[in-house]
Amino acid sequence: MISITNSFSAILEIASIIFSDLGVAVIVNFTVPTNMAGMFGQDNCSKIIYNVGMFGIDHYCVWSSPHVLLIWLGSYATVEVGDPVDFIPNTIYSAEGTVPLYIPGSNSTVGRGDVPFHDNIIRGAEHPVTPVAVIVVCCFIFTFCFICFNSSFFFLSIQVSHHNE
Repeated sequence: MISITNSFSAILEIASIIFSDLGVAVIVNFTVPTNMAGMFGQDNCSKIIYNVGMFGIDHYCVWSSPHVLLIWLGSYATVEVGDPVDFIPNTIYSAEGTVPLYIPGSNSTVGRGDVPFHDNIIRGAEHPVTPVAVIVVCCFIFTFCFICFNSSFFFLSIQVSHHNE
């Protein structure tokens, strides 16, 4: 009896790439646990991604789990829904370190068969937050600062008058 096994049952692919609900990060979900590219804590995204310029100045990558990579956006980020995230071949592997991330057109696709590919295009947030809350918070902070400033000025004027007597 001949037994045929599918060695690609645990293909490491991108399951999804979406914006965070607040729009401050891009979340990359993988189909199986990864080796997190040997990265720990905040690290430079250019170790695993070619087109990092769109993520802005001082962006960084953090693995929240072996399945999830967070790309925190920096100042002047230009990334938009529909942009691709181009991963560098042979930088991210399965947790065991044996299966590289499948990237169409790279040498990591050899012998892959006809397993469907989950694309590398950034999608919109699942539950985007309305920015009105940010405006309310800013108004509160401005009012609080104005009150603090006025109180300090009043306290200063009391001290000055008391000193003159």
